[in-house]
Amino acid sequence: DGTIATNTTIDGRKIGANGAVADPYGYDKKAQGYSSETRYMVLVDKSRHLFNMYKGSKGSWVNIRRNIPCTTGKSSTPTKSGTFKVSKNVTRFGPYGRMDFVGSTVFYTTRINAGNFFHSVLYKLGSTNPYTTSPKDATLGKNRSNSCIRLPLADAKYIWDNMRRGTRVVVY
Repeated sequence: DGTIATNTTIDGRKIGANGAVADPYGYDKKAQGYSSETRYMVLVDKSRHLFNMYKGSKGSWVNIRRNIPCTTGKSSTPTKSGTFKVSKNVTRFGPYGRMDFVGSTVFYTTRINAGNFFHSVLYKLGSTNPYTTSPKDATLGKNRSNSCIRLPLADAKYIWDNMRRGTRVVVY
């Protein structure tokens, strides 16, 4: 009927008293203090295994991917904390940004820094198309990677399509 939804949950997102999506962990406020050489910026909260992506600029970031579950490094190969810039343009290994790691194939790989990438969940080694095969390990929200940040396929693709060299990535 055109009225603004308040104090409710819609599609798993909490809506506050002002009709805006609630930010229970303060990510949006935290983001405002960072700058990026591109119009995108990313926050990764390793303790909650959540990924947030912003578009805009310092002081006026708008969240475009909110609280996406991600998988970060296990204790033997932890994901590094810090402030980084995407060090290379989106890596493109064949169709779908395909890259083979030990025992698995991932898609839509974007290099954060030496040894760390954003990429999809794991697929069987040698897979060539993520849309015609099922994931080998679609686990999210855990410490299971070899330091990379695993994301749902659609979010890994969004990064692959949009993030470029100089995009700020904050991992904590």
